[in-house]
Amino acid sequence: MKNMEGWKLDKAAKILLEKLNLNLGNGTQSLSPTDNTEFLKEMRKTLTKSRGLLIHYIDLSNLYEIEHNYGPVYYSQAVKTAVLAAKEYVQLFPSYINCRQIRLLLTDDIAIFSALEEIPPLQELYDLDMKIRLHIHRKLEEIFPMISHEYLVVHTGHFLSKENLGNIHKELFPALKYALKNAKNQEKSLNASMIAQFENILSEEKISHLYQPILSLRSGSLLGWEALARGPLNSYFYAPVTLFPYAEETGTLLTLENISQRKALANAGELKARQKLFLNINAQTAHTLEFTRENLLSVLEEKGLKPQNVVLELTERTSILNFQKFKKSLQNMRNLGFSLALDDTGAGYSSLQAVAELEPNYIKLDMSIVRNIHKDPVKQALVDTFVTFAKKINCSLIAEGIETREELITLIKLGVHYGQGYLLGKPHFPASQVSPSITSLIRKFGKKNEEKLPHNTITIGSIVQPALMVAPETSVEEVLRYFQRDKNLEGIIVTKEMIPLGLVMRSHFFNFLSSRYGVALYYKKPVTVVMDHFPLMVEDETTLEKASQIATNRTQEKLYDHILVTKNGNILGIVSIRHLLEVITQSKIQMAQYANPLTGLPGNIRIQEELNKIISGDRTMEVTYADIDNFKQLNDTYGFEWGDEILLLLSKVLKHVVRNYGNDECFLGHIGGDDFILITPPQYSDLINTKIIKIMHKLKKDTVSTSLAVIAATPGRFKNHLELAEHAAKAKKYAKSIKGSVFVKEGPTGQFCCFCQIVNACRDVPEP
Repeated sequence: MKNMEGWKLDKAAKILLEKLNLNLGNGTQSLSPTDNTEFLKEMRKTLTKSRGLLIHYIDLSNLYEIEHNYGPVYYSQAVKTAVLAAKEYVQLFPSYINCRQIRLLLTDDIAIFSALEEIPPLQELYDLDMKIRLHIHRKLEEIFPMISHEYLVVHTGHFLSKENLGNIHKELFPALKYALKNAKNQEKSLNASMIAQFENILSEEKISHLYQPILSLRSGSLLGWEALARGPLNSYFYAPVTLFPYAEETGTLLTLENISQRKALANAGELKARQKLFLNINAQTAHTLEFTRENLLSVLEEKGLKPQNVVLELTERTSILNFQKFKKSLQNMRNLGFSLALDDTGAGYSSLQAVAELEPNYIKLDMSIVRNIHKDPVKQALVDTFVTFAKKINCSLIAEGIETREELITLIKLGVHYGQGYLLGKPHFPASQVSPSITSLIRKFGKKNEEKLPHNTITIGSIVQPALMVAPETSVEEVLRYFQRDKNLEGIIVTKEMIPLGLVMRSHFFNFLSSRYGVALYYKKPVTVVMDHFPLMVEDETTLEKASQIATNRTQEKLYDHILVTKNGNILGIVSIRHLLEVITQSKIQMAQYANPLTGLPGNIRIQEELNKIISGDRTMEVTYADIDNFKQLNDTYGFEWGDEILLLLSKVLKHVVRNYGNDECFLGHIGGDDFILITPPQYSDLINTKIIKIMHKLKKDTVSTSLAVIAATPGRFKNHLELAEHAAKAKKYAKSIKGSVFVKEGPTGQFCCFCQIVNACRDVPEP
């Protein structure tokens, strides 16, 4: 081996002058021998303007074994993967390290040449060595999961020159030789004291934690804290970015994670019944979740906590090679009550795959999306999409890295559920409470920007029922008497100062007492020993449909338990499953009675309600009246069946445009015949109406034209819907006077103006 290494060193300088003709693709092109002169010229020019030269040498020491055991195709792909991984990682170099060249030496060694704007600390260079090595190794493992790890060994080292090289032709060879030696002795480069230091951290469990709060962006209340692990203060391993990668590289990641999780729970301080502690788990240890479960359950029992208090926050998802296997292991944890959060969502494809495969309870938006979101419409659109997506899969969004007031307000307005970042609270030990000024700011804008519900949507708060409530110190004996006195009593809420702590359902309660020794065990004990500590709780503004969906997704054991309804965390009452289903059924029947039988859109009763609501409201809304020109004549000419098809087409176009270009405040109704009405906030009106006539023209330009008339319903302008309709008739008459499909609205002076006109639409009745 020594001779082989010596041969490599002797060859290295020549290879700089003679790059092999290996086609790597994806931007790494083959270079001819004549390119070497240009390379050396560029290096000389670069170094005259910099503070020094940094060379990272990457030695893929056993890669030739892949060619021997698996063939040249696998070997070439491995080399290509390593080069591309190196190219990826240099993008993460600090700004003062300017990568100039990445060269392939021999057939499987890589050199990265960088100019320095300032000289980095020595320890930072060792950090880069380790991170480059780990990144390339991970990429190789992802591409070649079937290949033995002994063939995927990566060594990295560096050479640092604080002065410009004099004769680059002569001095570059010793520099490469030094970097290669550094790579071959990577553990020595970390030095023996550092290895001993890490071993001492594990043996003495010298892991501490800082706790960063996670807040509701509606009420400002505490959801919980994320536990952030730290090594010994002022040591090389203090930061998690060095601590955990080193553990992964030395095969001690599982040991470190279990120490970290146990200590995070033990030192978290008091958690209220529904508060959460977010614990990081690395996907590299996914196959050991059963061990993690036992590790956590023992500490939870000591602390008097439940699995429902813990959220497992998954990191490093790129290394999950078998999602189905991991999902199965994870499900065992979730069945016990643990929740799942996905970290850094939005940072890449792998995170979106994890969302689809793992169905998390929480999605944490990467701080790169949050940063300056108030200035970036694209980021706002992306978060808006995530909010809609989260509603559909019944999970909550947590925005990470909130640092400014403007970012916070924008995220509240977009409907993000929770937030985390320095503005809301810095990581601290012990876990600190939140500043009252931040809570007030969130409540102020959270109230202004509460989630907008569609008009006439029924919320669960409107059907809440009163419930019997008892204190946590109430005895089981006393609870039994409540159930015996009232045969119709199905459930009792356990509360403390109007904060719900749990639920006692009749059926579960008597199952406890009917078990062997049940009465003897529980009779004199407080109700908290038999209550459900984690019943389903929803806020009063939750829609009936969403509440029903969440309730029916519960386990069979809890399927018919009451739903507890809260307002800003305080109990309002309960809703039984029977009552919930009755109200949903009745509301659907009522909606069907009020709907137009042809289009299914709300009819005149609902339309009048909506018009009266905006007329008496305190904000401006715009009302659009839409109809088909000469519809009666067209209907007489082509027949009622054709007329119905046109009306259905227009209704579908209206629904499509409102769904894609409006928001939840928009209302669409069918007055009757060919007359439709649309109510929108002013900022959506122009775009929606323009889209409507353009789409209708595209679909039926040779047959029909469409007229839209828009009236601004400003506060106090109209006394009732009849007065508004009378004013709208004038606008419709003006629209009909203009040829083609048109969209007209009032101008600033009250006169009607044509905002959009398509003149080649047919207004005359065609011959049959």
